[in-house]
Amino acid sequence: MIAQLVARADQAYLARDWATARELQRLIGTTHRAVATDLCFALTDAHCAIELATPAELETLAPAAGPATGSRREGELVSLIRARIQEACRAGDFLRASCLLRLIAPLDPAIGGAYHGGLLTRRTTAPARDEAPPRFLADHGIADWSIDAARARHRDKRLLLVRRYGFADIPVRRHEANDNIARTARRFGLAVREIDSRAPVGAATDAYAARLQDTIADFAPDIVLYDELFLSGVSALPAPAAAIADVLAAARARGVRVVKSYSDVWYVVAHGPDSLFAELGRCYDLVHHCHPAVLDRGSAPQRAAVFCYPFPTDWPSPTEPAGTLARAGFVGAMHPGSIARLVWWAEAARAGLPLDFIETRHDAAAQRSDLDYVNLLRRYAVSVNFTLRPTGARILTGRALEVPLAGGVLIEEDNPDTRYFLRAGIDFVPFETLPDLAALLPALLADAPRRRALAAEGHAWVSRYFTGDYFWTGLLRKLYG
Repeated sequence: MIAQLVARADQAYLARDWATARELQRLIGTTHRAVATDLCFALTDAHCAIELATPAELETLAPAAGPATGSRREGELVSLIRARIQEACRAGDFLRASCLLRLIAPLDPAIGGAYHGGLLTRRTTAPARDEAPPRFLADHGIADWSIDAARARHRDKRLLLVRRYGFADIPVRRHEANDNIARTARRFGLAVREIDSRAPVGAATDAYAARLQDTIADFAPDIVLYDELFLSGVSALPAPAAAIADVLAAARARGVRVVKSYSDVWYVVAHGPDSLFAELGRCYDLVHHCHPAVLDRGSAPQRAAVFCYPFPTDWPSPTEPAGTLARAGFVGAMHPGSIARLVWWAEAARAGLPLDFIETRHDAAAQRSDLDYVNLLRRYAVSVNFTLRPTGARILTGRALEVPLAGGVLIEEDNPDTRYFLRAGIDFVPFETLPDLAALLPALLADAPRRRALAAEGHAWVSRYFTGDYFWTGLLRKLYG
């Protein structure tokens, strides 16, 4: 009988019949407390209470989820509630979304981490204008004259780009990181050939290493730049990975330089730190990433074999005037790696901040074009960027360079990565908490001269250092001295 009641309660819960689910769960709990505890009914009861509450009741409602169990069922319920929160935000039901986020925060490290440290209450001291040159300038030591020298020295060198094709079938999206690598390499004077790094279907997986070997033999590259080598795609599968490593090692023995490139090295150092330099010197010469916070990892020779620089930023020129929408905007995706943005979405809206969230959905049938994206960044008087990852790292994201390049004004969740490359208070304005943002946004929206100065400085800085020439000069110097 209890098993039947549990099944009916779960059925009602999944059907979003919140009142029936709550009644059945409480009935089970009165006679079988241990069952209710094992099935996390405290969490689902609290969820139902939030769903059944009126907006006025939500303002004071603070149901508890019960102690964390770490059980599989608890994890599945938290995932269901996460999806419900995202749905509520999309529907504009921000108060309910905020209550649900606060409910699961003690059970969900990624959500709880976003609230950690006083997100809702703490006010930080406004950072002073940082006049000191960002550290990357000294670390790389690239002078303007050396760009022309590098271009002349390495002209027509052959680059084989082994890359992910995320939007190959979508003509309006041609400016992802790997697109920009290929485009700026050609502009720098390199000859480029590309090969897909995604895992093929079926038997083709086993033949991938042979295909890569044949491509290298045919193209005879001077450089192989392998995107997410051993982390994603076919190279992350054990058997092909070993064969691919052998192919690359054989290429290196013939004088080919090989670069292992990471877009999300924060994930690597959190979940597989031993893999960061694995096989360095055998099948690759250099690790490329854009996460300065981990530059102290490894031995001295390993640290010397790192090129830390953002992927080249190359986007269509905007076709709209700047700052025509007198609000702040965030344009971006809400995926597991950036789930903290969901917290900012609900809490900023609950607090009434003049901030719009325009969600990018990479799985949608109709995709926003690159030009539409750039125009959105330019249209808003201020663009906001959120940088926290589930590991607790705050990182440089593409938006930190895309906003200034579009002629927009960037304010960003403070992090050491962006400060390594950009000047705080000159190219962008950092913040840490919701009270910071609540004070900063109205002040900036009311200060047109400051916005113009930030946009001008940021655009000039990013255009100079992060549109390709410095990237290729630095990478080639690392590879060839």
